[in-house]
Amino acid sequence: MVKRKQEPLPVIRMFPVESSNIEKIGYLHKIKVVIIQFKGGAQYKYLNFTKKDWAKLCCCESVGKFFAKNIKDKFECHKIPFSG
Repeated sequence: MVKRKQEPLPVIRMFPVESSNIEKIGYLHKIKVVIIQFKGGAQYKYLNFTKKDWAKLCCCESVGKFFAKNIKDKFECHKIPFSG
């Protein structure tokens, strides 16, 4: 099995959020990808995330609860390798 190299993501604007577990969120609408950076720095991309999903995430009362109920285990997810 040949492992494909992941294409680098374009630069994305990340927005800090108030959450005990999530530090920042960002969205690439052209490719329908949301990026979530957790406390500690780990970043994950979630695929097929619509503008409607993004609007709901941005307007929710609790980002952490929204993530647990509506994103985690519901979207294809890939860890973004640290490049620093």
